[in-house]
Amino acid sequence: MANVSVAAEWQLLGDRYYRKPELYHPMQWRHIDLSRNKVACAPFGGPVALIRDDSKIVQLYSESALRKLRLFNSAGVSLSDVVWKNPGGRLIGMSWSDDHTLVCIVQDGTVYRYNVHAELIEPNLSILGHDYFDENVVECVFWGNGVVCVTETCKIFAVPDFKTGTVVRLADPPPPPIELELERELPHCVAVIEPQYTLSGNVEVLLAIGDGVVMVEEDEVQALPVPPGDGPLQKMVVSGNGRFVAAFTHDGRLAVYSTRFEKMFEYQCEEDEVQALPVPPGDGPLQKMVVSGNGRFVAAFTHDGRLAVYSTRFEKMFEYQCEADENLRLIRSSLPEAVEACVDAAGHEFDVSRQRTLLRAASYGQAFCSNFQRDRIQEMCKTLRVLNAVRNPEIGIPLSIQQYKLLTPPVLIGRLINAHRHLLALRISEYLGMNQEVVIMHWACSKITASLAIPDAALLEILLDKLRLCKGISYAAVSAHADKNGRRKLAAMLIEHEPRSSKH
Repeated sequence: MANVSVAAEWQLLGDRYYRKPELYHPMQWRHIDLSRNKVACAPFGGPVALIRDDSKIVQLYSESALRKLRLFNSAGVSLSDVVWKNPGGRLIGMSWSDDHTLVCIVQDGTVYRYNVHAELIEPNLSILGHDYFDENVVECVFWGNGVVCVTETCKIFAVPDFKTGTVVRLADPPPPPIELELERELPHCVAVIEPQYTLSGNVEVLLAIGDGVVMVEEDEVQALPVPPGDGPLQKMVVSGNGRFVAAFTHDGRLAVYSTRFEKMFEYQCEEDEVQALPVPPGDGPLQKMVVSGNGRFVAAFTHDGRLAVYSTRFEKMFEYQCEADENLRLIRSSLPEAVEACVDAAGHEFDVSRQRTLLRAASYGQAFCSNFQRDRIQEMCKTLRVLNAVRNPEIGIPLSIQQYKLLTPPVLIGRLINAHRHLLALRISEYLGMNQEVVIMHWACSKITASLAIPDAALLEILLDKLRLCKGISYAAVSAHADKNGRRKLAAMLIEHEPRSSKH
């Protein structure tokens, strides 16, 4: 990367420059053909789930005929796998929820959930229930912590939140005219407007049926006016902020509408381009694996080319100190903006060497700015150290700086400990001045669960060695976990070492 011009990586699209950096090349997995698999990518740099697509005829090489659900981090490092033996028919769809639970839906409407260690989470959920046992799910659309399922007879069911498990039957789409003597047709495509973006606070489902689109709610069906000539729509996707719909038309155009189908613009393209194109660039999270908040990411680098000029001049100041005064005079009026731009750009950069270059430039320039916030560079350095640590291929969480701010450090710590990356979570907590108790408690409980063969006395010493790192920590929760796992003697010994007398 060092031998490639920075400017050469950017491509002009309209009046903006874009780039597509390779975060992990090559991927760590071996002999993985994505076209043979169903794939689910978790948001915010989360794990990737793969399973052989049973709707395709594929040649088996040295692999087993039994399908495996395999989980990887974003760099392709294997996390876990499990043989898929679940009943219920063909796997229709799978997706990751906001808390990184993998949700899998099979033909009969059964929902299977897995954690990042490929461990099945009980109980399973049935979307169709006993009343519709003869129905089959043919399509499902996920969002956040919910899903919408469409059956072969065009009945629509929604699970607004997997945590509650409540299933809602939505209104039926209108049947075809009687004179046509046709059966109810399945929609060409389905899209979902999340409850947080609707006036009613309930999920709204967009169905492309015939040449039009209908919006379905729990007790209402509304036909939306698709512009003449656009239908039938082949694919639809709702923007991350719930305000726009991108649709691929039957004649090869990408059209963008408001959610009430007022056309915004259109673009001639191939069908497979719709999946990857974030439309429109905005403040909301984007689809697929695209960095959340793409509009802000680009804006940080669109300063009419001035950022490159500032950074280059700062570099020259290091090389030719005698010219420093002259160079400073040339940009003195814009110096605060230049320093801020360098700091901002460093935060959006994934390449560590470029981060250093930009921060060195900003550090040099801030000495000549009387009004520049002195702790701005220090805070950015602290943030980048955390980001670079979790971006390491072994960890494989390629968060952008905006994703990190949206996710917040406590949530990142929670995801690290759920992935059993306790040491890194502890170091980040200590570095950021956060409470380390939650990390040590989770480690202790995980250690008890995984150490069935270790004697109680030996395990007690291991636990106490780490628990003492956090002063004032209560051993009661760890003791309760030991008791729950059948280690009553260990639980009693932990209580004896309880530092809080009120917990005895």
